[in-house]
Amino acid sequence: MVIKNGGGILKKMMLKKSFRGKELGIAKLLFETVIHWCEQNDISKIYLGTMTQLKAAQLFYQKNEFKRISKSALPKEFLKNALDTVFFEQDLN
Repeated sequence: MVIKNGGGILKKMMLKKSFRGKELGIAKLLFETVIHWCEQNDISKIYLGTMTQLKAAQLFYQKNEFKRISKSALPKEFLKNALDTVFFEQDLN
């Protein structure tokens, strides 16, 4: 979802368990596709939220240059999910 000031919100980037893992590289390829789309559409920052218990997802985001931020640092337009407690942003500039 595109928001004001060149921002974007990444929602529901999930893979079925059998398609996960570094060996297959599907998550990385999907993520690279997201980044490419953002670059083509002048999106300069990506925001996302995830749940505390999804440690593998958090690690994936951190390995892909996302920085953890507080809920208060999210843009006003961010669509908050009540289950999300961990938030990230990535500056694409």
